[in-house]
Amino acid sequence: VSMAATGLEKLVLFNYHMIFVDIQLPDMSGLELIKTLRANGVMHSTPIIAVTASDDDALRRIAKEMGCNHFMKKPLTLESLQE
Repeated sequence: VSMAATGLEKLVLFNYHMIFVDIQLPDMSGLELIKTLRANGVMHSTPIIAVTASDDDALRRIAKEMGCNHFMKKPLTLESLQE
């Protein structure tokens, strides 16, 4: 885990192997963050997992369209991460 002025800044500066993005972030939409990361050439192949408390199929579809690889419902458990 690392800190930066913004999450987006940190994600662009460092080479992470996988990124978990909460759909409801305080500063911007998690969906917009996913879209921005995918538009950045550095993040084109990094797996992005969208995380939310919502079980909305439309939200799941939109997250996939924005570029996330997987969608997980909160609360996350060790078992759900191993699936």
